[in-house]
Amino acid sequence: VGKPTPKSMILTLIALALWAALDEAHQLLIVGRSASIGDWIGDVTGISLGVALRRARSIRVLAARL
Repeated sequence: VGKPTPKSMILTLIALALWAALDEAHQLLIVGRSASIGDWIGDVTGISLGVALRRARSIRVLAARL
């Protein structure tokens, strides 16, 4: 397990934030559903937490190997 680079972390955040935005936009096409900025913010918050936890895990794994 290698350490994620800052570039890969930023690209992951951007790609998944765009995916979440597309998902919210798609909901506008579904009868009975609506898009919400609040939902998107929640998605991006979860994505950010996931990326941060992945980074922390890789640092812990690398430290354990020393």
